[in-house]
Amino acid sequence: MEHIMSVIFKPTALVGAVAIAMGLSSTAFAENQNLTSDSTASLSPIVVTATRSEENLKNVPVRLTVIEQKTIEQNPLLNVSDIIQRDPSVYIKQSGGIGQVSEIALRGTKAVHTLVLKDGARLNSQNELGPLYPAFLDTTDVQQIEILKGPASVQYGSDAIGGVVQLISKKPVKSGAEVTGIYGENNTYKAIAKANLVTDQGFYAQVGGQRLESDGTRIFESQPKNEKASYDQKGYNAKFGYSQENLVDAYTSISENKGTNVFSNDYIVNTAPREFENRVINAKVAYNILPDLILNAQYANVQDKQNVPAYASHYNTENNQGDLNLKWKFTPNQNVLVGATYNDANYKSNTILKNDQSVNSTGYYLQHQFKNELFDTQAGIRVEDNERFGTHTVGQGAVRYHFLPNASVYANIGSAFRAPTLNELYSQWGGNEKLEPEESTSYEIGFDYDLTSNISTNLSAYHTKIKNFIIYNSLLVMKMLIKLNLLVVKQKLNGIKMICSSLPHMLM
Repeated sequence: MEHIMSVIFKPTALVGAVAIAMGLSSTAFAENQNLTSDSTASLSPIVVTATRSEENLKNVPVRLTVIEQKTIEQNPLLNVSDIIQRDPSVYIKQSGGIGQVSEIALRGTKAVHTLVLKDGARLNSQNELGPLYPAFLDTTDVQQIEILKGPASVQYGSDAIGGVVQLISKKPVKSGAEVTGIYGENNTYKAIAKANLVTDQGFYAQVGGQRLESDGTRIFESQPKNEKASYDQKGYNAKFGYSQENLVDAYTSISENKGTNVFSNDYIVNTAPREFENRVINAKVAYNILPDLILNAQYANVQDKQNVPAYASHYNTENNQGDLNLKWKFTPNQNVLVGATYNDANYKSNTILKNDQSVNSTGYYLQHQFKNELFDTQAGIRVEDNERFGTHTVGQGAVRYHFLPNASVYANIGSAFRAPTLNELYSQWGGNEKLEPEESTSYEIGFDYDLTSNISTNLSAYHTKIKNFIIYNSLLVMKMLIKLNLLVVKQKLNGIKMICSSLPHMLM
């Protein structure tokens, strides 16, 4: 599987193709009925990914898609990749049916160029060639998914070259409890139980659990119909917080999922299990120091563990992330955001040199926004100080012009980067410690038009160029696979030898 296919990487250049995408879709409605009663506002849900703070979608000068709660809850069996693949800019590569490994790529870039977040916490690890496998992420506690297309390294640092997919967790609005069950073909079922508590004093609590099981489907057409790849997942989530309007909004949350997916590692039968476990702990607080001055602080811990006996390998990755920023609305039409992010990433595995590697990075960012009835602008800069790769500076500038109440055009230009993962640097199967970060520059223009209060259309044209592009050496991939197979065979022979040596004692 791809998570262990790390070989010699060689920097090269790639010129991204110019692409035009046109979509016609039903637009999400804002659930907060207190916003306004006109149809224009109903077309604009509140988003946070593009600017790191709450913003009306129609005022964001970049291309961003929102998948609302109603769509997510239509089929609880769907994982993240299943839900977002309806977007025309999203490419999903999946190696089978339910529970099989899948990858997310935006706008023709690779999976490693997509940053996946949950409430601001980074889900990209130092093991995977991209984010945590979406099939292993549960959406039971997700209220909204935001898909930001284009560079976002100014806001989030490494990996956000093609774009960002962010999962926004639910915040309870009333007390109650519910149980949901769904059953489908191949003995597939999912059971969900959750309970909410909301008090008049501003305190709230939310707890939930889920279990998903499936016999799965066959992966290859050559396999018998009864040769299926099963999947088993279970997990829980909890969120506790306090909110007082225009003063403070704070919460602590945890979500954890673990299970087993069975896959085929020999292209013949589905007998190879992968045991996985991922956990996200998040603590956030927003405090209004003054009516126009907000202090935001966050700490997140993300862990991803995998054990793959078929490859005689195990992985344990962990991210510790801290962020502190200050947003100042110094005029009715302008605000500035200044902040710093620290990330400490650790990777333990028997497939890398020394079996334990780590890297930390600190980013300092500054962003300015201007808004009036006609224009929305956003400009920012980030300086990233990585202990292994030194200092990198990226920038972004974007503007949207509303030439009609229901129509606008925008332009966006930005640079981004991706630091090589510890797996790419130190893999025993061909890691390259001399790799340099990938760097990109993107240009984009777009048009948005609301046909009715429920339907909108948009057009985008973009161009992305990436240098120091990290690629595989296919010859070393083959050598690695041969070495892996020999290792597995050796282990099996050792097991047979141990059994044979015990036979004389059993016969006495």
